[in-house]
Amino acid sequence: MRLCVIALGLGSIACGLFSCGNARPQGQGEQGRAAPPTAWVIPQFNDQTARAGLRFRHDNGSSGRFYYPEIVGPGCGLFDYDNDGDLDVYLVQSAPFPGWKGDVKSLSNKLYRNNYDGTFTDVTAQAGVSGIVNGKKTYGVGCAVGDYDNDGDLDLLVTNYGACLLYRNNGNGTFSDVTPQSGIKGEGFWTSAAFFDYDKDGDLDLFLCQYIKYHLGADIACGANYKQRDYCPPGFFPPTQSVLYRNNGNGTFTDVTKSAGVVSDYNKALGVVTADFNGDGWEDVYVTCDLTPNLLYINQGNGTFKEEAVDQGVALNELGQPQASMGVDARDYDGDLKPDIVVTNYWLEGANVFHNLGADLFADLNQQTGIGPATLKKVGWGAAFRDFNNDGLLDCFMANGHVLLFPDQSTPGAEVKQADLLFLNVGGGKFRNVSAQAGPWFKTKRVARGAAFGDVDNDGDIDVLIAHNNDAPALLLNDGGNKNNWLQVKLIGKRSNRDGIGAKVFATVGGKTVYDEVRSTYSFASANDLRVHFGLGKAEWVDTLKIVWPSGQQDVFQRVKANQILSVTEGETAK
Repeated sequence: MRLCVIALGLGSIACGLFSCGNARPQGQGEQGRAAPPTAWVIPQFNDQTARAGLRFRHDNGSSGRFYYPEIVGPGCGLFDYDNDGDLDVYLVQSAPFPGWKGDVKSLSNKLYRNNYDGTFTDVTAQAGVSGIVNGKKTYGVGCAVGDYDNDGDLDLLVTNYGACLLYRNNGNGTFSDVTPQSGIKGEGFWTSAAFFDYDKDGDLDLFLCQYIKYHLGADIACGANYKQRDYCPPGFFPPTQSVLYRNNGNGTFTDVTKSAGVVSDYNKALGVVTADFNGDGWEDVYVTCDLTPNLLYINQGNGTFKEEAVDQGVALNELGQPQASMGVDARDYDGDLKPDIVVTNYWLEGANVFHNLGADLFADLNQQTGIGPATLKKVGWGAAFRDFNNDGLLDCFMANGHVLLFPDQSTPGAEVKQADLLFLNVGGGKFRNVSAQAGPWFKTKRVARGAAFGDVDNDGDIDVLIAHNNDAPALLLNDGGNKNNWLQVKLIGKRSNRDGIGAKVFATVGGKTVYDEVRSTYSFASANDLRVHFGLGKAEWVDTLKIVWPSGQQDVFQRVKANQILSVTEGETAK
């Protein structure tokens, strides 16, 4: 995140997330183009936080001393911890800093069980995932989920300012803190994290984003140029290293950062997403960084990675400048069966959309999508491009909020609290800002950070959970997104990792093919629904559903009925 202004020409304002036409069948080289629908279904997002019983308020532990971690979190999570088929909610809490005068007993991460009647029950105490270690609350930033021990239950990792926490799911509604014996260690300023199987051995490995080298009081000299004291810019702090852990298959992890080549001299990592960007069957890693170039680690298939962000055109903006990048997602927005990248940035930067041209090259399409003007005067964090109205075209949601208490001092007109944005894909590579028509939530201004995406009520459309800094979260249920048909696919790996993370799912409808990859980590510091979701428009069947597992196994199903959550076990019949 940027706390100072760098003047940019309008040509550098990269915006937008999708130029989505419908895809052509797999293997067809020409990009498919969809005609704009005759009428757009604009989903209504309704804030159901109070009704759901999510009685939580984030407290960043501040006392007026402007410690830098206070402005970074929190993230949040949507995941099915108890395997009952619906998504539960995890909310990350921080901890007191010197001078804080609140009630320490009130600070806890929270796990809420989905009752599947629109309400949730706080099960934190019995589950054992409070983030409290030896009676002391850890300073939470974000979270990630994945079944790292392949026992059929999703495990939970919490990133902290300090040491991270690994909670192993016991399969009975409880978790055990296995951090000490896991091999995951080290104090740091950890932000986002990703479980993925980089070596395709069937076990989930772990990438941990580390932000900056920081200790309390390091920023005490900042603020001389402000009339009112405010937080330091990120350039005040030196970069550090993110970390790659290899899963040993026995409940422990080994730090392979250096041997795998996941090193950088300018890492200030905030967001991460994994995807097979070059189509070679191996998961790569894209990392968003704050005022340093973003990073793209290409998997070499031999246990090592090569950093190629500058060479491939995804490190900098069009003027060759690093930006203050936070949130990230990677999906095929234009239907050419190659994953593209969207990045949220700071005030006056706008969002990047890096279109995957193939041949290890991306192009930043910036204003072509029409999202630029709306994102220019936003500080963007959690984001995703998902099909919110199930018309077969990927839309875009962005959660926004400033990092300064007095941003108008350095960027006149900037607000601390900002409204979120919803863009609908109208075909032909264009998007329409429908925020004003998508419900009263988009007139609400908050200081957003993480956002998690998934079908909370299992009605076939994508809902959103937003974490706010120093505020209550928001559970936004999608109303009307399921007026079109849909299909969700839950994968269960056998030879592949149990979650099927890294698997590619192709859906062919009416001669056109779209695809997605199974992943939990994208957006910012948040864990998302692992089920793959396809909007089908008015189609009542998926003609062909093809799954390419990390193991190389391919499962193909014909005439899959719409409007269901389909469970597929690797190498077996779908259910």
